[in-house]
Amino acid sequence: MFSNVLRKRSFTRQAEASRLDHIVLVNAKNEAGENAWFYVLVDQGKLNAFLSNQGMSLMNIHDYGRILYSGIGSQPSDLIKWHMHNEYGFTE
Repeated sequence: MFSNVLRKRSFTRQAEASRLDHIVLVNAKNEAGENAWFYVLVDQGKLNAFLSNQGMSLMNIHDYGRILYSGIGSQPSDLIKWHMHNEYGFTE
């Protein structure tokens, strides 16, 4: 059973990684007004809308896709960047 879970997770990561052109690093303010960053896997049909709406004063990222990683500050840590590279093949 455990191997099925690993296989499924691996398949899911591979499928997400195949959509690498839909992963976006967003720098914005969170709901508390703090600087924050978000790695977002944007839904394919919403990519153009997402890109054109970036920079709006209010935007709900969840409306456009799934947040893969997020945190407080201006940039993700080296550890998160390593995870993004190893899990999704994403590099800045």
